[in-house]
Amino acid sequence: MRHHALALLRSLRGDRSGAFAALRAGLEAATTGTERLGDPGVRAHAVRAGERLADFGLSLALRDGCPETVLAWAEHWRGTARGRPGEPLIPERLRAALGDAVLIEMVRHGDRLAAVVVTSDRCVLRWLGSYTASAEATIRLRYGLRRAGLRDTGTRGGVAAEAERLAERLLGPLAGDIADRPAVIVPSGALHTLPWPVLPPFRGRPLCVASSAGTWLAAASRLPGHLSHGDGGAAVAAVAGPGLHHAEAEAAMVVRAYREAPHRPRQDPARAVTAARVGANTGDVLEALGHAEVLHVAAHGYFCARSPLLSSVALDDGPLMAYDLLGLPRSPWLVVLSACDGGMAHAPVDGAPLGLAGAFLEQGTACVIAGLVPVRDDEALTLMTLFHALLISGHTPAEALATAGEKTGVLGFACFGSLGHPVFPRLVPPGG
Repeated sequence: MRHHALALLRSLRGDRSGAFAALRAGLEAATTGTERLGDPGVRAHAVRAGERLADFGLSLALRDGCPETVLAWAEHWRGTARGRPGEPLIPERLRAALGDAVLIEMVRHGDRLAAVVVTSDRCVLRWLGSYTASAEATIRLRYGLRRAGLRDTGTRGGVAAEAERLAERLLGPLAGDIADRPAVIVPSGALHTLPWPVLPPFRGRPLCVASSAGTWLAAASRLPGHLSHGDGGAAVAAVAGPGLHHAEAEAAMVVRAYREAPHRPRQDPARAVTAARVGANTGDVLEALGHAEVLHVAAHGYFCARSPLLSSVALDDGPLMAYDLLGLPRSPWLVVLSACDGGMAHAPVDGAPLGLAGAFLEQGTACVIAGLVPVRDDEALTLMTLFHALLISGHTPAEALATAGEKTGVLGFACFGSLGHPVFPRLVPPGG
């Protein structure tokens, strides 16, 4: 309260830098010790003691209207929420890493939603209207997609219309900034549950969803490890959970595709890929996580909104929960959750989306492919067959998912963490 009052006083006197300094000191005082909390759910709720300070800082940044200031403050708060407040974002490093991509970081103050758009050569601030209206539209879109997945009649036209309206609300003001670039999206609040690839401007476009610009930057710097040999286990592991008609076929497809890859992985072209099926029990899957660079799980997925770290995928001996992943010493570079709701998240505060995908990313996974809505298992098999074929032909995970989704019409999946890197050298088509 003392730091908050000091920030208010300095702001009234026109001392903006002094106000921000007081707010940073207040956040440090309010959240001291949260970085030592090993449970990201407990940590996310603990840092909410600093929300009023964070909100006041954002209001000052938005009042100035400087996009760099808004981004810096938003990233400071998101870092605090993750227990890493002392890692300032370096704009020049972010721009260099983006290359030809665009980063869209969304922030909200009250019911006002805005986006900081960053490319390799510019940074701009755009207003997107009402956050509540966008959140409600997201709920309607997800409901329509759920009904479409269940084959209810008369819903596909409604889904298309809702997606068009939401795209106009969220992406219309950004059209000139994002053009046709690959996109990195940092959502806010309920927008973490939006299946972004469904929006018409993003159809067929490589994109990923990240919890912050800083976490994207860290994930983007991670390169895939060796697929030619595991450290005592298979470098590509596939799991088929119970109760899905096509799960066995999907896991077998993954293993066969990598074993029969027409060329060798980029990291070790002299060796073949080691790929294997893994038993659908928690012990075998947790062991595989210690060796694999690519893990594919075809199983039923469940999202627990009230306690997101209880979200799980179904295995033969019970659920593998997000909680089970928190103590892992390592995690695969790429995780594919071919499961309903595997990418769903709840964010008590911006910067800390909690769920299965978030748990893998927290443990060091660079890229997670996961579903945000129920998807029929025959459609998942169709999508994943093309996805892995494209990955093996030299596409990045984000490129492979975007192309596979557009060609198959299965759009319930998204890429989380980073856009990824090619695991294999890109095949050159005949005459190319």
